Amino acid sequence: MAAYALRVAMLCSYYVALNYGYWAFFKPASAHEYFETNWDPIPTDGAAVTIAALLAVALSLIAATARNRPSELFGVVLLLSPVMPMLVVYTDRQAYGSYVVVSALLYALVFLIIKLPGFKTKVDGPADRGYVKFDMLSIIILGITLLFIVLDIANGNLANLNFDFSRVYDFRRLAQAQRGELLGYFESNLTGFLLGLGTVVALHRKLWVQISLYLAASVILFGLTSNRSHFFIVFVSIAFYFVALRKNPFIWIVAGSAATAFISGLAFQMSPSLRIIGDSTIGRVMFVPAIANLLFYEFFSQNPFTYWSDTRLTFGLVNNPYGLTGPRAVFDHFYGQDLSNDVFFGNANTGFLGAGYGHAGFLGMAIYAVAVGFMVRTSDALARKTNPSIAFGAFSYMFVM
Repeated sequence: MAAYALRVAMLCSYYVALNYGYWAFFKPASAHEYFETNWDPIPTDGAAVTIAALLAVALSLIAATARNRPSELFGVVLLLSPVMPMLVVYTDRQAYGSYVVVSALLYALVFLIIKLPGFKTKVDGPADRGYVKFDMLSIIILGITLLFIVLDIANGNLANLNFDFSRVYDFRRLAQAQRGELLGYFESNLTGFLLGLGTVVALHRKLWVQISLYLAASVILFGLTSNRSHFFIVFVSIAFYFVALRKNPFIWIVAGSAATAFISGLAFQMSPSLRIIGDSTIGRVMFVPAIANLLFYEFFSQNPFTYWSDTRLTFGLVNNPYGLTGPRAVFDHFYGQDLSNDVFFGNANTGFLGAGYGHAGFLGMAIYAVAVGFMVRTSDALARKTNPSIAFGAFSYMFVM
């Protein structure tokens, strides 16, 4: 019971630290970019601070039951971002209370699905379960990564090579246009799962030459794509791998997230030139996706849903009311121009809460929540065949970046 109470207290402390990071860093640093000049909802929820705090405590009580199973740890990660950041933004904007409450309820549904019995998921604890028939996996993924690099260079993207973090949006659109749809699809699948998986497999087997090549490849991928996620994915996967090896990874995840939020706010207060710390951490990972979710709700609560007409799922058989993807329609509306591919905010991943609402309202959110719950459980399947640390590191990109 004492351990459970400690976990609840840690999650509540994270919520407090997140509020500090928002008011000390994100709001003063980014209000002119995301709020008053482009998005200024009418405050309608005078009790937003109280409602958000109660929801934060209630969800903490749920997430604190997580065990050291990859799926349940990812359930905690989903609370840390985007759910709790949405509660923080809600206390500021004081609008969209029904959407925020439904989002909290659907997070509870995701966690319930993760906890459901029915699969053989005995993967608790950091014990090394050995390496099962994956001897060539890391070298195969490395080969696929190198193939993409060669094809991208052959396609002319060496002309858009950039290693300057401050100019990524100047080069990203040029690189995307040069790359084309097929190579772009290749790129998204590399970063979505394969690169992280290959890295942690090599790390688990102590293949130091391969790890060095993965690190070098991530830097080259960043240079060719101007996508900071490519640079960080290898490091994030390695970090999550080592966290899962700890005796109590829950504490490491929550304490590390709280410290990051606090340090981001403190660093910006010390010197605005240190905003890169917050921009690359709580800004990109927590608050921008949270705001994007709320923008999706405001737009699609007043305009037609897309019903997946902007995806490959409907094979073009469903009429798209906008002639654009959902994100482009939203950002065109709020910013008056297409910003979906060339600015910090436009590249944020809304996740299942925003995308689900854009497709089919609250029903779409529920459908996505069920799908996410079962998708998260697949990390346990990988853990059974390999090692819990491999699974946690390999899936980290999907839930963090």
